[in-house]
Amino acid sequence: MRKILLASALATALAAGAPAIGSASVIFNVNQTIGAGGVTGTITTDGTLGALAAANLVDWALTLNDGASTFLLNSANSEVGFILGKALSETASQLLFDTANGGIVLFQNPTLGSGQNFWCLDNPFGDCASRPGTESLRINGPTQSAAWQGIVVIGATDAVPPSAIRLPATLILLGLGFGALMLYSARRAEKESDDPLPVEVMEKAA
Repeated sequence: MRKILLASALATALAAGAPAIGSASVIFNVNQTIGAGGVTGTITTDGTLGALAAANLVDWALTLNDGASTFLLNSANSEVGFILGKALSETASQLLFDTANGGIVLFQNPTLGSGQNFWCLDNPFGDCASRPGTESLRINGPTQSAAWQGIVVIGATDAVPPSAIRLPATLILLGLGFGALMLYSARRAEKESDDPLPVEVMEKAA
């Protein structure tokens, strides 16, 4: 009986400290300064590491700011296109754009090629907004752009990977305490069952 209770208490403690299973998707925070404005918001991927394709971006909510007005690009009102290569990649904590890759990443409302409401990560040849080696945005006014080179951090997350998230340590203590209480109750019950019957009870039985 004691062995069973000890095993139960240990199992409870281990379960409390076991990793919690979470979604594989990763949310990256975006905060880019571009000309007189910038782009802020989030991009959510499916958690794929390495080079990404458009299908790996499962959601986005990006506020464009051209210094005079703002516009929200999201996965419901806009499209994303990966053109001429895969210049966007993902690590465990960062979303990166390789400006020398030759590829383009374009977020645009309402559709790709509409000429307005876009955020473009361009290559050195200016194939997106005719501004080589820049990232650019446009709502309805002038295009805002910022020169860049090398590998640029587009988004970052400080979230702990789902596999590393553990339940609070208080639950472990609670499990151990519960197991100890069960063990104490069992030992007390065993002791009472081993005690001889009171004298008066034995006399009546005789």
